[in-house]
Amino acid sequence: MRRKDREITDINEIISMLKEFQVCNLAFNDKDYPYVIPLNFGYKAEGGSVKLYFHGANEGKKIDLINADNKAAFSMYKVDEIAIYNEASKSTTMYKSVCGRGRIRFIDDYNEKLEAFKAIMAKYCENDDFVYNENAVRHTCVYELAAEDISGKKH
Repeated sequence: MRRKDREITDINEIISMLKEFQVCNLAFNDKDYPYVIPLNFGYKAEGGSVKLYFHGANEGKKIDLINADNKAAFSMYKVDEIAIYNEASKSTTMYKSVCGRGRIRFIDDYNEKLEAFKAIMAKYCENDDFVYNENAVRHTCVYELAAEDISGKKH
């Protein structure tokens, strides 16, 4: 990272930042060009490691790309303020961001899927008294990205 003064290396601070982001951009290898898609996500952090959880359809381009190569990169950010000044070169954005990469694995076990759904719901709502439709859980594609590298930045 070029701007070391903006780099976040403390994993606990990075994990705290994950609470603020609404969308995770997930990037896959797709031959000549990357394929990037914005997704809702959940996460779990244990012992300094971070796992991101996603869900969706059981088929489609994203699933085909994961099956071909399970390596992926991710980024998420939050803009706090855009500061515009008369001298354009002094204008700037106040932001927080987290980026990283890792490998994706599909979750097939019902109980593990249910835990992933709970992590996703917990990301967006403090209420934990949800009813989960067993059939929907069983038939929804759920996958986990275990972060191999993760870094944060803020200004």
